Amino acid sequence: GRCVTPHDNRVELYDKIAVYDRRSDSGSARTKVNTTLAYERQADNGGNIALAKAPNGTLWAAYIDTDAWPNADLHVAYSTDGCTWTEEAVVTNIRFAPQFVSPGRTIAIMVDSNSVPHIFYISTVSSPTEDRLMYVNRVGGTWGTPQVVYTAGVGINISGLGACIGSDNTFHAVIQIWAANTTYSVLYFTGTTGSWSAAQTVNDTTYSAGMGVAYPDITVNSANLPVCVYKDAGGLKFNTRNGGTWANEETITTNVTTATTSDAG
Repeated sequence: GRCVTPHDNRVELYDKIAVYDRRSDSGSARTKVNTTLAYERQADNGGNIALAKAPNGTLWAAYIDTDAWPNADLHVAYSTDGCTWTEEAVVTNIRFAPQFVSPGRTIAIMVDSNSVPHIFYISTVSSPTEDRLMYVNRVGGTWGTPQVVYTAGVGINISGLGACIGSDNTFHAVIQIWAANTTYSVLYFTGTTGSWSAAQTVNDTTYSAGMGVAYPDITVNSANLPVCVYKDAGGLKFNTRNGGTWANEETITTNVTTATTSDAG
């Protein structure tokens, strides 16, 4: 087999410990990324891993090491050739929102036009117990102090994280918030390092027999307008933020399956 190179167009993280190249004609080529002792539970949760490629060709993998569950560490590994990886600790000894409570993606990594990596993640704090949307970057070659983007409040869960960066280096993030058997909402945030917008509602859905708005993801179009995709009781939806509002919802399909867990995105 061959090593995965940054020039491959179809690479993904697999089982939290390898980069998997689906383009290999001779079979699946896998290269180990991490050196930490990732807890076995993470093998079931694809939302705890993320992969991005920088403009300079460097691959960045982010993942959660939970060998000391419930506390965990956020790690990255980077490679210029897809074969040799250098691992770094980003944030240590924190609690991530568990996926069996808040299904969906818990981390997202992206790289700006200067090839600097940025990470959004969902964590949980105690006294009182609250979920938070967090952000951290590697400006200057070292991982900085995490920033709080949003605090959900007691009894409100955050899940289903999606995030991206535009060509103007502006960040866009969406999360699902919910409380048991009540309203489910998709919230949107934008900004740059150290300057974050207030939450803006993309969609609200009242919980009904397992159906609530869920599994959001986000990208930007050629005009750097954020585009959000999510599922609600009416189907799979597509919404573009134009003029500062999310009043452009379209239905992609009504033929969707309700799920209680997801890798999101």
